[in-house]
Parts: sequence; C-alpha cells; structure tokens
Amino acid sequence: MTEIKLITIQEAELREIIRQEVTAVLKQHFESQKDALLNISQICESIPGMTQHLFKKLEAEAKLKNIRGKYSLNAVKHAQLKYLWTRCKCATKVKNKHY
Repeated sequence: MTEIKLITIQEAELREIIRQEVTAVLKQHFESQKDALLNISQICESIPGMTQHLFKKLEAEAKLKNIRGKYSLNAVKHAQLKYLWTRCKCATKVKNKHY
C-alpha cells in the first residue's frame, strides 16, 4: 500500500516550484517540436530581415502567444510567411489591374 504524506509549504515557494516545472515542460515540448522559445531580440537575430517593428506588427496580426516574454520561433516564422504572402498577393492584384 502507498504511504500518504502531508507536507506544509509556503504559497510563494509552491508557486515557484510550479512555475519551474511548467517552464521545464514547455521547454521540453518545444525542443521535441524542433522549436524554441525566444525573446524579441533573439527572434530578430534568428530571422533575417526581422525587426522589432515588423515583429510588433506580426504579433498583433497573428495574435502570437507570449509565454513570459518569449515567443515560439516556429509561430513567428509562420506568421512572417503568411504576412509576406498576403503582401505579395496584394502587390500582384495591383500590378495586374488594368486602368
């Protein structure tokens, strides 16, 4: 039979333990998906042509999820491709219009 133990712990300490465990699980999940959680400056360094201004536009349009100040690199890349694709389609429509 399993032994049950009662442990007393302060709320702040429990919150910190939970935060550490959740962070570890998220990190492990992103590593298994070949993804990374990066802050804005790291994302700008990782993706050619990405600026903080462009990132803020993408964040608003794609509603990127912020996990304690960090973002999924794959989600940002996907949002950037979608943004560029829509801009390309708009430019093609204007170019092909006959006046």
